[in-house]
Amino acid sequence: MLFRSEVVARYSGPKLTVVQPNHSVVRPVEHFLLGKGITQSGGSGSCIALDIVTRYCANPVILVGQDCGYPDMKVYSSNVTKTAAWPGSTNRFNTLEMVHRKMAMTQEIVYAGNKFGEQVPTHRNLFSYQKEIERIASAHSELQCYNFLSRGVKLKGVQDIFFVEEVEGMLSRPVDKGIEITALLLDEDLRDSIQKALAGESN
Repeated sequence: MLFRSEVVARYSGPKLTVVQPNHSVVRPVEHFLLGKGITQSGGSGSCIALDIVTRYCANPVILVGQDCGYPDMKVYSSNVTKTAAWPGSTNRFNTLEMVHRKMAMTQEIVYAGNKFGEQVPTHRNLFSYQKEIERIASAHSELQCYNFLSRGVKLKGVQDIFFVEEVEGMLSRPVDKGIEITALLLDEDLRDSIQKALAGESN
């Protein structure tokens, strides 16, 4: 699991070390680290994180925006470090949308269904992450697992939720009101999709 070093440095809470056995990065010193704890999950950091929290009997578990696909053919979410330099290299002949699509098309695209019954583009690595999350969820029958504000594929054994009030109802302490999650992430297209889905359920 990789993190930006400054994020880890700023976090003052307790930290946990978990080793993925036979991983190329830790293999030379693996025998020194196995006592820290191991995970058999892999691929995506989200899969490893889900494996860790379920081993600690966390319940419920709330994933945030776990797409496992390319909603709107975007390979990364907005405002992430990976894409910070992209706007400076775009122009009317090479838009940001085109950059995302070009990167997506370098992968072998496959399609999977989302919660609205639509087909979402993804690729084989993301498809494997989807299956790993589903495997972990199914291995813990008591686990209540939710996916907050996802626009990607439907994860079996994981319930989609859309509103911050739903999240607040599950938490042991209040959400920081300084973080306007829904204002940042719940755009008009997603609102329309949610309204259509809810209207369909009520019919």
